[in-house]
Amino acid sequence: MGAPQSQTKAVTVTIDGQQISAPVGISIMEAARQNNIEIPHLCHLPGKKDSPRPCLICLVEVDGKRKRACRTDIEDGMDITVNNKELTAHRKKRLVELSGHHYGDCKAPCNLTCPGGINVQGYINLIAKGEFEAALRLIKEQNPLPGIVCRVCPRFCESRCRRVLLDEPIAINNLKRFAFDQSYRNGDFKEEIAPATGHKVAVIGGGPAGLSCAYYLRKQGHDVTIYESENRLGGMARYSIPNFKMPHEELDMEIDSIINMGLHVRTGKQWGRDFNLARLQEKGFESIFIATGIAHQKAQEFPGSHLVQDGLAFLRRLSSDKKENVGDKVMIVGGTKVAIEVARSARRLGARDVTIIFPRAKVEMSASQRDIREAEKEGIQFFMMAQPLSLKKDDGSLRMEIARTILSEPDKRGRRVPVPMEDSLLIWKGATVINGLGQEGTGEFVKYGDIETQLTLSPSKTIKSNISTMATNIDNIFAGGEAASGARSVIQVVDAGRRAAFAIHQNLTGKPIEKPADGRLNYTKGK
Repeated sequence: MGAPQSQTKAVTVTIDGQQISAPVGISIMEAARQNNIEIPHLCHLPGKKDSPRPCLICLVEVDGKRKRACRTDIEDGMDITVNNKELTAHRKKRLVELSGHHYGDCKAPCNLTCPGGINVQGYINLIAKGEFEAALRLIKEQNPLPGIVCRVCPRFCESRCRRVLLDEPIAINNLKRFAFDQSYRNGDFKEEIAPATGHKVAVIGGGPAGLSCAYYLRKQGHDVTIYESENRLGGMARYSIPNFKMPHEELDMEIDSIINMGLHVRTGKQWGRDFNLARLQEKGFESIFIATGIAHQKAQEFPGSHLVQDGLAFLRRLSSDKKENVGDKVMIVGGTKVAIEVARSARRLGARDVTIIFPRAKVEMSASQRDIREAEKEGIQFFMMAQPLSLKKDDGSLRMEIARTILSEPDKRGRRVPVPMEDSLLIWKGATVINGLGQEGTGEFVKYGDIETQLTLSPSKTIKSNISTMATNIDNIFAGGEAASGARSVIQVVDAGRRAAFAIHQNLTGKPIEKPADGRLNYTKGK
């Protein structure tokens, strides 16, 4: 005969007149939960330590005495009351006391992770109800370029989606694209614009940051003129993102929708050549937003680096549909988003062997990890912990000497830099080497005029501006996007444009420029 089976001892208790049975050793709250009886509570988490400041919402009456349901074990014959007038009054009082020290409703992690602070759960709920136009309007409260962003966004929101605790993140980015397609393509979506204010604003740069700022200022009724050095608007979205990711017809459709709000556009007008800040002020512009981006690529520093093609120039040529012959083997040096875009483009141009070389680990690349995974799926190879030593021509091809790298001892700041490993020389031969180190500022604009010389620069030669308001050290001059922050994703520069527009509007209407409220909390309290 087998060993006798152990049986869990059970007890019988009564909750609000209902008799239930539950195993010994569990709390009143757990016993109620097992029997589908809800006991209100806030602080209790199963398996976690007791809160140092318990909410006391879960108080129940046990044989006439009040006890915490989450910390009181059941005993046979207990008579428990969960709901009566006195307990309801107590819970209301506790909620009032607790809310008196809580100044806002916590936002969802997806909302907090989004650089634009978009109300993710709000627009997903509207999509679920079939209210696509309302969903798009909610998105555009924080992001005026959803049709562009949805094609290139790193999807910061999905990395923190709570649904991942159960299975996988909600396809937030694709839902944004769905809302855009459903509401926008039929041509019925109309922007609501406030009455004209008579105030004039100049925006230098027609990329995502400039378009975002222009959109929100125009919504407020201001007269906005965009000055763009290229013949077409779009900036990094047009000239740095390959067409297979950002089709130009889609880009043009969204840009045209913003222009049609009543913006003035001056293309082919370059800052420093055709105008400067003083000239714009002479034309009556009360505020100026600088959003020129960064078009300069960091230089390679090894012998023979003059044989390396510029990655940004390479992408620009592709954006104009120029034919490129990269050969069969291509090496890209760098770990930026530019390096990834160049590598994926090279594969589509017919290169069989495409490699990205980077002197650190893959997780330290500045490119989006999602884009890195996409590149790997397409056959891009990643050569980590390695760096070029020299490059030269060799019988019609390029010959690169490579060393494996190790990290140095930490410096005073704790930073470890890659250094070549001794006796680790490797040789690579191929057709094309492309620079993917990414963008850097030059500070050339300080030579454009008297006002420009007064602009404060950051150590990286970008314009120093307030991170919340985009205000520079000069009154009525604002700067944002990559011109101020350095290389960023599209959604991040779009958010910078929105912040600038908010501050400029305050400035134009005689209000003190204030930074937006803390985005971690919703201060409306349900109003």
